Amino acid sequence: MKRFSAYLIGGIVVVLILSSVFYQLWESQVAVITQFGKPIKTITEPGLHAKLPFPFQRVQKLDSRLLTFDPPSAEFLTEDKKNLIVDAFMLWQISDPVKFLVSVKDRSGAEARLSDLLYSSVGRNIGHAPFAALISTKDQEQKLDEICAAIRENCSQAALENFGIEVKSALIKRLAYPAQNRVAVFERMKAERGRIARQYRSEGEESAQKIRSNADLEAALVLADAQQKAIIIAGEGEAQAANIYRQAIQQDPQFYKYLRSLDAYGKFLNDKTTIVLPNDSELLQVLREGIP
Repeated sequence: MKRFSAYLIGGIVVVLILSSVFYQLWESQVAVITQFGKPIKTITEPGLHAKLPFPFQRVQKLDSRLLTFDPPSAEFLTEDKKNLIVDAFMLWQISDPVKFLVSVKDRSGAEARLSDLLYSSVGRNIGHAPFAALISTKDQEQKLDEICAAIRENCSQAALENFGIEVKSALIKRLAYPAQNRVAVFERMKAERGRIARQYRSEGEESAQKIRSNADLEAALVLADAQQKAIIIAGEGEAQAANIYRQAIQQDPQFYKYLRSLDAYGKFLNDKTTIVLPNDSELLQVLREGIP
């Protein structure tokens, strides 16, 4: 029984020694071997590795993947003294594991340092840029890409030198007005849109008036032309009628006179007309004498 206990204790000791000697490194990890707290070697190859047992050597495993850091948004002031809420984020990766371990130790410590770098760089670059360079509908004024590139360059240089971190990207993902300024901004936007709408309506009314004036002018020209043609046609008709009358008179003047008398009767005589004429009136000749 005592021998079994001794074997068991010995086996446990061997397992503990082996577990402190061998360690597994994954594809997404990098390891720093420290000896009595001092970094002596960096391991980047995945697989099974060995080291001296604790307490002589220890292994510190770090994440070697591309990591995202998304700090809370903050308020900054532009060059033309306009407040903006800026929401930025950063993509970073460990480039020097030993410097990273010595300076920041772990991811939370790294993000605390990166937060200071990011806020400082964002504030400096936005403070040197006018509002139109951040938010504008004109391409020639828009410089947001250049500002983001400057922010990344500033953060990358400081992070690499001080913390062994490579900043892959630093971008602004959202810009907004502070809550206390939104109402005034929205009112200015509404007023501006109202001014533009009034300008469009005024231009539309002006165009409509020009169209109506041109249409009235064209209508007057068409009516004048039609009236001129009508007068010409009427004159030609009257000339033809006069010619017909002339020919009729030449063929039989007495018969023409008779027809004209009948036509006159038809115009002024009806069942309600009473006329008084002398006996020798030419109008009564047809009635007295009949057809000549």
